[in-house]
Amino acid sequence: MSRSTQFIGLSPSALKFVNEKCHKEPVVTCDCCGHSKGGNFITKIDRHTSGMFEEEIPLTTFYMYAPSPVGEKVFEVKEVVQCDPWSSGPMIFTHLQLENGEFIGSWTDEEINKMITG
Repeated sequence: MSRSTQFIGLSPSALKFVNEKCHKEPVVTCDCCGHSKGGNFITKIDRHTSGMFEEEIPLTTFYMYAPSPVGEKVFEVKEVVQCDPWSSGPMIFTHLQLENGEFIGSWTDEEINKMITG
């Protein structure tokens, strides 16, 4: 069996949060042909974690808009490493962290164990 980094990424609950709460580009549809473009998440990749051979694995920052007393406020929602258990190499599980330090969409121990054992 070869050893390698396995980037697992965000949990299903974290992905649901991103899909429901994080900001996307507007979708624009051409009046002539009906082709649509846009709708992608507005993100920034400015950080990384490292794999077992020091390879860089990018971590994403998403943006969430919320009302505030002075209009809309933009909040960063950062993907951060939750844990990296070993199974023929590190398995990198990530979750989301809000600006106030709260974690969203963390993997449960049961989900992690299921991913490790198959």
